[in-house]
Amino acid sequence: MGPSKAYEVLFFGRKLSAQDAKDCNLISEVFPEDSFQREVQTRAVKFAALPRKTLQAAKKLCRDGERDHLRDALKRESDVLAVLTTSDECRDAIKNFFIRKSKM
Repeated sequence: MGPSKAYEVLFFGRKLSAQDAKDCNLISEVFPEDSFQREVQTRAVKFAALPRKTLQAAKKLCRDGERDHLRDALKRESDVLAVLTTSDECRDAIKNFFIRKSKM
């Protein structure tokens, strides 16, 4: 997913359609609703037939490369959130949120 699409999702709460998710490589395939259960069942049977230890090793190899990047990103995000949540701007935003809620 490129930065502009990520900004739309994060800043404006835009929901991704299944096709958007596929186009961003977040998912590999989109199934029509009328064949969804059949497609999922077919793939589940194929996965169940794979050698378990080999599948686990392959998944681990794929995930290990990303794990450190994800931990680093989580640490950076946590540090930024710790600063932002103690700011006057955040306090005012929370206060305004509850004021708007109480008027509903």
